[in-house]
Amino acid sequence: MELRFPDDASRGEIDGLQITAIEPFVVPPESTGRQRALLNCGELGVFGPTALLNRDQSELPGVNTLLNREGRKFPLEGDWTVDLEPFKSSTDSNPWRAVMVHIEARGPARKSAGGLALADESKTLLEGCFCMRLDGDATLAEDKALDDEVKASCPVVVEGTPRAVVLKPVINDQFRLEPCGVQAVTAPRGRQAVALPGVCVVTTECSQDQSPGCFTCRQSDCPELEDQKNVPIRVTALQAAGASQADPSIILTNADGVVIPQIQVDDCASPITIHAEVVGRTGSGIDFPVTCVDPIDFDPKPTDTADLASSAVGPTIAAIATIPGPRERVAVLLNKTGGTLLEIYEADGRALVLAQSLELSTTERGLGLLGFDYNLAAKTNPVLAVVSAQTNAPIVRVFRYDDQNGLVLLERTHDRRCGFDACTALRECGTGPGPCKSDMMLGQVTPPISMAVADRNGDGLADFSFATDRELQMYTYFSAPGFTDRPPPLDGVCQCAAYGRPLPSYEMINLGGPPGSEKTIDVLLGEPTGAFVRYATEDRVEGLPCSVTSSVPQRCGAGLSCHEICPGDPTSARCVEPCTLSSGNACLTSPLRPRCLAIDPGGLDGYCGGPGLACRTTDAVWPLTTVSDVAKGLISGDDIEDALTLGTPQQGALPAVRIFYGGAIDLTKVMTLSAEQRRTTFVDLTARRLPETPEAASARGLELGDFNGDGKADIAAIYTNTEEIRVWLGSGNLVPGEIGQAPGSSIGGRVKLNECTGAMMCPGRSKCSPFARFAVADLDADGKSEILVVCIPDVAGPNPTLKWFVPTEP
Repeated sequence: MELRFPDDASRGEIDGLQITAIEPFVVPPESTGRQRALLNCGELGVFGPTALLNRDQSELPGVNTLLNREGRKFPLEGDWTVDLEPFKSSTDSNPWRAVMVHIEARGPARKSAGGLALADESKTLLEGCFCMRLDGDATLAEDKALDDEVKASCPVVVEGTPRAVVLKPVINDQFRLEPCGVQAVTAPRGRQAVALPGVCVVTTECSQDQSPGCFTCRQSDCPELEDQKNVPIRVTALQAAGASQADPSIILTNADGVVIPQIQVDDCASPITIHAEVVGRTGSGIDFPVTCVDPIDFDPKPTDTADLASSAVGPTIAAIATIPGPRERVAVLLNKTGGTLLEIYEADGRALVLAQSLELSTTERGLGLLGFDYNLAAKTNPVLAVVSAQTNAPIVRVFRYDDQNGLVLLERTHDRRCGFDACTALRECGTGPGPCKSDMMLGQVTPPISMAVADRNGDGLADFSFATDRELQMYTYFSAPGFTDRPPPLDGVCQCAAYGRPLPSYEMINLGGPPGSEKTIDVLLGEPTGAFVRYATEDRVEGLPCSVTSSVPQRCGAGLSCHEICPGDPTSARCVEPCTLSSGNACLTSPLRPRCLAIDPGGLDGYCGGPGLACRTTDAVWPLTTVSDVAKGLISGDDIEDALTLGTPQQGALPAVRIFYGGAIDLTKVMTLSAEQRRTTFVDLTARRLPETPEAASARGLELGDFNGDGKADIAAIYTNTEEIRVWLGSGNLVPGEIGQAPGSSIGGRVKLNECTGAMMCPGRSKCSPFARFAVADLDADGKSEILVVCIPDVAGPNPTLKWFVPTEP
């Protein structure tokens, strides 16, 4: 034989050869009506979809094997002669003495499944094959078709003439390499760059598209495409000048046909691109440009710790939140025997100190916290909203926090439920009591509840809400005219809505979406069956609650007046802008209310309205996924918010932070989009397996911050099984990059919450058992976010502990 390599690069990767020889006959399917069929080159190999006989099996069932993977090192030293075993078939069944010879060019490669294997193995990188006849005069008259096939495919051996064997990729031209998603990578300098979501081996099924080169499935459901492992992908760091290099250089696809290329980057002084291509198929690769960011790390031990509720016995954690401001603080809500306790912590140098402790009530149970800037547009006037329960009645308090006075109560609700039902809209009057007419059943809620904030009415001020797990029953408290520096009286601006889902978490978010809803606030939900979205696309008349019976003048704002949307129902009274369709009366008070909507079908009188959130069930964007938390942020660098969901897709799969990019695409239709559109719609971030560390498998909480101070949004997620937090640094290029470990280091790359080392048992104060939610805050006002976690020790141990982790520069 004379071996011919497809290119010099692949020849340089080969360190061994293996030869297999068989009699090339197999039993065909019964539907063919034939007794035997010729096995062609390409049907013996290591790639499942095209290999009728998989060479990675130890035996080759159903065929006569004459030589099984005899190997030699490459380059060869001298001649290599192999001896075949005697033919196992008779001269009647194989009169031609036909032999198929399969050659595997082997080299070091790394397997991938949930992650990369720890070390390279010798794997098949290229394949070659030929068939030959040792008896040129033989024939098989009783099976003329098989006789013709053998003579056409298996030339007679000519003594003294070497057979040229062209080594080829393990996949044929029916399969190609494509990016699995966004072709962008973020990497900390001096760390690993990981090309998420990777490259995919794909094909076009002939049942779907008869274009040239399509793949014909052997069965209608194409089960052979369920296993596409063993395709070697060469990874290269393209850099004009520098020391970045692939690590590892060759990776095998997993069963899904996916490889996640990664390289070790240098100081990024010269631009870097990750290049991936099928070994032996030069010129068909995929490029991922790398954006570098400043690296950070976290020390194995916290910067400081503080015992929570030190004067109480056995308190339970209800919630934790960040209070924004020039100097941020952290609030912790605890339930103890005889009431609810609110504690505020701040930094004094590198020490955590208790700034204030406030007993809320002896008869309440704390449920949730949310800190936010009341003036969202200017990011000023920070406040803290606290939700507690007294039996089934919600109690909402809003505090201001300042350096001189600490917590100052601004507003508190008194009513058992909102008097205003947001499910009511034009022509929806009298349709029944609705989900908001009943109590919230807070006595059945397990803390924490979920809370969110957004500018729902377009005035630049915060409208905040909280929701329970009863059909996502949501209370929203709107800003009001005349209240520009503090929230208005809560009882007068409360409205209720419901979205028909249980609740771990939700967000109010501007996702862009369908035309006409680009500036509206949508709702994003996460729960045990998936992530869901409802766009604010339905024409509605919305406004602040008001009273048509009160003698006190209504503060509805310029151009607005108080009207009952449902005549005779005082609870439907809202501050609206009347309009008349016949006169072409323009709606001028707000760009969120651009159209005149008729009160009665066919009528002329109406109110100004526009796209809004109706009380309807939501639509799935990530179905059949256990979603534990959701968040929002400007990840992609534009002014449309992106949705972040933390979920586990299926049993045995690793959890992922899925980022849905806000924009013109309707995310509720993402599963019906073309493959190319889907690839630019979302990306999944999975925590990398660190040396001597279990897989991070129990994802619970999700937060955003700026850990390296570059002004770009970074992501943190907490994993309770490994008691750790993973961090991804953003660069504005769509795909954040995990901080990773420094070269040669066995520590770092995560926020380690417990204080155990090695495999030792982790009891008492050393153990963390983290609360599902955590806080991201800049306590020391250095422009970089820190992480604060509540650790719950053993049942017999001390009180919960607040741990403060400050990022460090390598």
